[in-house]
Amino acid sequence: MFFWCLVFFNGTTAASTNTSNFLASSTIYLCPPTSHLWFRFFCSICRLLLHLSNLDWTSLPGWTMVPSLLAQSGSAPRWSICVGCQAPLQPNGSHHVCIFSRAGFSFDSISFRPCWSQYHATCIQVGPPFCSHLSCQGGGLLYPKSMVNFPFICELCTVRSVLRRELANSVPDRQLLCYERMRMIDAAHAWAPSTMVGIHHRLRRLAQFGIQYDLTICRAPPISHPPNSSIIPILWAMSAYTNQITTSRRRLPGEDNHITYNTARSLQSAASAYFRWCRMLQFPDVMYQDRDRRLLGNHFTTPTDALIATLVNKGMKKRLGVASQPAIAIQHHHVQFNQLHRAHLLAASVEPYMRYLLAAANLAELLAWGGWLRASEVFSLDFCDVSACDPADGPRYGLPDGVGALLLRLLPSTKSSPYVSADVILAGTFASGFSPLTVWATFVDCCSSLGWTYGPLFRHADGSRWTSEYFRVHHLYPLLQLQRLQGDAALRPY
Repeated sequence: MFFWCLVFFNGTTAASTNTSNFLASSTIYLCPPTSHLWFRFFCSICRLLLHLSNLDWTSLPGWTMVPSLLAQSGSAPRWSICVGCQAPLQPNGSHHVCIFSRAGFSFDSISFRPCWSQYHATCIQVGPPFCSHLSCQGGGLLYPKSMVNFPFICELCTVRSVLRRELANSVPDRQLLCYERMRMIDAAHAWAPSTMVGIHHRLRRLAQFGIQYDLTICRAPPISHPPNSSIIPILWAMSAYTNQITTSRRRLPGEDNHITYNTARSLQSAASAYFRWCRMLQFPDVMYQDRDRRLLGNHFTTPTDALIATLVNKGMKKRLGVASQPAIAIQHHHVQFNQLHRAHLLAASVEPYMRYLLAAANLAELLAWGGWLRASEVFSLDFCDVSACDPADGPRYGLPDGVGALLLRLLPSTKSSPYVSADVILAGTFASGFSPLTVWATFVDCCSSLGWTYGPLFRHADGSRWTSEYFRVHHLYPLLQLQRLQGDAALRPY
């Protein structure tokens, strides 16, 4: 048996890139080997035969070995050797030991054998066809050795749990092991390398404190079986997609021509849309979508907030469109035209109520435009809510000498908080030339002629308050239409 193996090696040197490695290590078998060395020799022969019959990624440069699929009573030997490099493990060294390496696991009434997987801290590594733009910490292709303090589940157990069967000695199953190893490494590199080194040192300090006082501080939760979520095959598919060559013509010569992450991420987006639709059909009264487009479940969700209503409304909105015309802010020359036009009509009018309407329209427009007030704030004002400060009385209100103001006390419901009242102070004369004090004085004279000295500022003849619609339809739109007919460029589209 021993002689045949040496002849076999010498006859297949050119068939495999790894054969020279086995030849270099075959000298150790000239002496009577120990039991675990015999198993190493047997596994090497089996891996070489597998490589000669199929293309095996783990035979390419940069790869360490993956767990064996050939053992009948377990997926790897019971001796303490590293799966990645097949070298003995030191008892006090830093190792990645699978949670299910000794006991195996059960899932869906299927019992899986122990994997017996354990690695040196730096023996979980991948190579081609996977690539990386990183240049340090293993280039993103090495499982960080600082993860030895974290619970570890090997690639063999995860793949078996996802497939719900023991693996076969086939190329597809071995490639799934490679995809799972790459997924494990990507997940471990979610933190920055310096962050992981710091976490590693601090976890060791916590462990030392626990040993000193017989405590277990970072206790791993009980895990009955490896993860088998539907997201794992999706992540495998993304890794496989990134190994493909792009046909984009936008890449410059010399640039990496592999599929980019953003392109591969679209696979996860497509799966997200599929599962979102499935959840909608499965739980139509429970699932809803928050403002961040996250899918959540709540048994107290109202029917109008359910995901099914959200999707239908979005589709209906796209189909019918939103026939709304955006509002525009009127400009200074629009307000100036309106104020002068009403002032001319006011000077020519003698009927008291008509004079009041013109003066009230001027005041409402100036308060809303100059104070940036909402319609509810303007048309809810009463006489007692407005105070006039003449320029001569400015210092009494903390204003400079010769500066007047119009003081407004609004409703408790303001723009910032519904519980805090706020005052608005308008200058007696704006820099644009408008004078709220003059308009207020004219308005008070018109109200006095009608005997209105208290109650709502803006009212109808029957005493009811004006509304925003009434002001716009009867006092604002007609004058804006007149300016549009005169050729105003800003109002021409309307």
